[in-house]
Amino acid sequence: MKRAFLTIILLAVSGSVVSDDSNFLIGSWVSDKEATISYNKEKVNWSKKQYEFLENILGKLKVTFTETTIAAELDEDLGVNKYEVINFDGSTITIRTENGKDTQEFLKIDESFTDIKYFKDGIKIYVEPKDYKSIMLREYFKKVE
Repeated sequence: MKRAFLTIILLAVSGSVVSDDSNFLIGSWVSDKEATISYNKEKVNWSKKQYEFLENILGKLKVTFTETTIAAELDEDLGVNKYEVINFDGSTITIRTENGKDTQEFLKIDESFTDIKYFKDGIKIYVEPKDYKSIMLREYFKKVE
């Protein structure tokens, strides 16, 4: 279950070095707890249980991009997926990741790929989940130096 959750995070999450090319994602990023809570707190009415969950999990996820893979590390679990860039407009990059069997079974989906958009915001990146019923509208990440 935890591995499936980590795979889901890989698909839902994840950038920014100020750059003019689509390689700005390459490298390691860590969830920015303060920026994420600050942005969402004003826009989402969290229950106490949701807030406690986010307080406990945000800031722990590390995402590392190479030219062909995205790896997510949470606590001691690691999940790795292949990806390809399918669109880049200078400030937004869309990648397509492969959905493994665990992810497909956990989400009850048949799709073998998921598209994820990453937005450059200065020296940070953020992700906006496609499913706006998510408890977060946006998750921020900061580059690991």
